[in-house]
Amino acid sequence: MSVAPEGGEAEGPGADRRPIAARDSGFARRLTALLLKTPVTPNQISLFSIVFAAIGAAALFWAPRWPLLYLVAIAGIQLRLLCNLLDGMVAVEGGRGSPVGALYNEFPDRIADTLLIVALGYAAGAGWLGWAGALAAALTAYVRVFGGSLGQAQDFRGPMAKQHRMALMSLASLLALGEAMLTTERFVLYLAGWIILIGALLTCATRTRAIVSRLSGGEALIDIVLIALTRFLVGGQAHWIASAPEMRQRIYFANHASHLDALLIWSALPRRLRASTHPIAAADYWGAGKVRRHIALNVLNAVLIDRSTQGPPGAALAPLRGVLAEGESLILFPEGTRGSERLPGPFKSGIYWLSQEFPDVELIPTYLDNPSRAFPKGTFLPVPISCTVRFGAPIALQTGEEKDNFLERARATVAALASDPVE
Repeated sequence: MSVAPEGGEAEGPGADRRPIAARDSGFARRLTALLLKTPVTPNQISLFSIVFAAIGAAALFWAPRWPLLYLVAIAGIQLRLLCNLLDGMVAVEGGRGSPVGALYNEFPDRIADTLLIVALGYAAGAGWLGWAGALAAALTAYVRVFGGSLGQAQDFRGPMAKQHRMALMSLASLLALGEAMLTTERFVLYLAGWIILIGALLTCATRTRAIVSRLSGGEALIDIVLIALTRFLVGGQAHWIASAPEMRQRIYFANHASHLDALLIWSALPRRLRASTHPIAAADYWGAGKVRRHIALNVLNAVLIDRSTQGPPGAALAPLRGVLAEGESLILFPEGTRGSERLPGPFKSGIYWLSQEFPDVELIPTYLDNPSRAFPKGTFLPVPISCTVRFGAPIALQTGEEKDNFLERARATVAALASDPVE
């Protein structure tokens, strides 16, 4: 597994893996091999990191009274880091990853960080400093993951990333032990708390600046704001169940439940795909009002369709044919109108004619979970309910396949994603 180069895009399951030099050490490999002979899972190892962090935090909290506990604190910190190393190696090198592995990779880290940094603050006699440092540390992770949600490689740089914080806390604990033998002051821990706080804030700044610099080649600030609002309000996390976010010409066809649908799919795509992917949107909604129209045309690169226009059969597909003829991709809602049911209704024939005229374009079934609850009909603002976007295996129009059979098969592939496990 590799980490994408600086400024690059995330590619494949290993692209967002923290680079750790110790991963290549003989000790780490031997210990991983030993664990693989047991039934232990990566997720269990991740949970053990919280246990060791809690032991280290408790020792650190009481160490000003019993200084030898600083040594226990150091041991807890280092064992927590060892767990962080081994859970990834058992998952990736050992092939024991799970669908919820990403969750266990992040949440225990946030808990362990908070326990240790807050304990450092109280040990220094400044509880508020510990809480402030823990908040700043969590923010560094948020900025990193947010960059990943934009399609970039997750940025693990410092100057105060997790490994730097833990190294500083270990050193501070050792120095505090020496300090306790000379004085009752807790200057070392207090200074370490401030260094963690300031360093974490600087880390947030450097990571944010890197995100902006990568976007400056073509993605405007409004894109960032729009995606951030979408993530914050309704989630829209992408799950590539049987396909991958590749640079291919595609038609993403999905169930249609709300006016958020096009935005959800568009924002779920990596940045490199968004630039060449055009949602199909209703002109009577997205073309109404300057702000909505600007977002649709200049941010989403949407193709607005007037649903009230009457014309010869297939006339409404002319703008879509134009986009596909230029080698671009589409986001299409074959139902033609919003539905209130969990599963998609009957598909209209547009996707059949497009697949017939453009046989080399991949058809990617896409399922949106919860958008009708997040943005019900008749509401002005979305409700903060988590939505997901599931991308399935590509399909194609088969030789001689009848229109009705194809439309039902395409609809069934979207419906099947409603019950697929989220990975």
